[in-house]
This record gives sequence, C-alpha cells and structure tokens, in this order.
Amino acid sequence: MTIKRKILTITILPSALIAGLVLALLLSYSTVYETMRKDRMGEKIQQGVFQLNILTSNYIMYPSERPKQQWVLQHKSIQHLINTISFQNDEEKRLLSNIRDKHREINADFQELTAIYESPESVQDKQQSTISYEERLKGQLLIHTDAMVSDTVRLSDLNYASLLKHLRKTSLIVISSFIAVMIIMLIISYIVGRSIFRP
Repeated sequence: MTIKRKILTITILPSALIAGLVLALLLSYSTVYETMRKDRMGEKIQQGVFQLNILTSNYIMYPSERPKQQWVLQHKSIQHLINTISFQNDEEKRLLSNIRDKHREINADFQELTAIYESPESVQDKQQSTISYEERLKGQLLIHTDAMVSDTVRLSDLNYASLLKHLRKTSLIVISSFIAVMIIMLIISYIVGRSIFRP
C-alpha cells in the first residue's frame, strides 16, 4: 500500500463514517421531533377535553347562552386538533378513533339537550318523558366526556412512552456510532502506523 493510498484511507473512511453518523442522527432527530410534536398535540387535546368536561358540567348545572357558546367554541377547537393529528401505532389510531367518535356523539347529545332547554315550554309544562329524556342526555354527555378524558390520557401516555423510546434509540445510535468511529480510527491508525514504521 502506497503512502498516498494510506493517507486517502485515513481521510476517506472516517469521513464516510462521520457522514453516516450525521445522516443517522438527522433521521433519528426528525423522528424524535415528530413524536414531540404529536405529544404536544396530544397534550392540547387532553387539556381541551378536560375543559370540555368542565364546560359540560357547567352547562348542565346552569343552562344559559354563555356556557353554551363556551362549550361550542371548545368543541370546535378540539375538532380542529383531532382532525390535524395522525398516528402510525395501531393502539394510538384506535384511541384517536374512539375520541373522534365520542366527540361526534357528545355534539349530537349537546345539540339535543340545548334544544330541550331552549324549547318554549315552561318547566311545569314539560312532560315526564321529556324530563327523563333530558336526564338521560345529561348522563350520556357526562359519560362520553369522561370516556374522552380517559382515552386522551391513555393516548398521551402512549405518545410519551414512544417519545422516550425514540430518545433512548437516538442516544444509543450516537454512543454506538461514536464508539465505532473511535475503534475504526484506532485500527486504521495502527495499520498505517505499523506499515510506515516497519523496517
């Protein structure tokens, strides 16, 4: 092996290894970034569902225009969030699908409940069947919002676990790549040094 070839080997091989390391890191960091973005979106959905749960209770206890408008705005905000997020994991997809279904059911129940409250009949004139239907709607609303809260908490936990897994994987790639580069550099230096100093 000529000196020129040895110098080329010393420079090209480590450069290729470092380029590979940088590419692996970029891919890992893009995955981590995407997971972190989904985690933030999941947290926003979770906070929105908690607020919707509170607004649902407020409207049930004090049915008036202001809590109704707050509920509608919060519902639209959550709708936007759950329409813009997507997952690859089957369990996360299932939970998001459950959240979307419950979200639609809650809206339908809420619209029916507001129609009952806004009907021109006085409380005394309401039929017993209407009152029991109203109570059933209230119960469904609370059950569905509680189910949404549970699903968003579970979704957030899964996403956080995925984030930790990707961070550990990225750390492992960095450490193992650094060790591999160091070992290869030592081997190359040893081989080149031995051939240069050999009598």
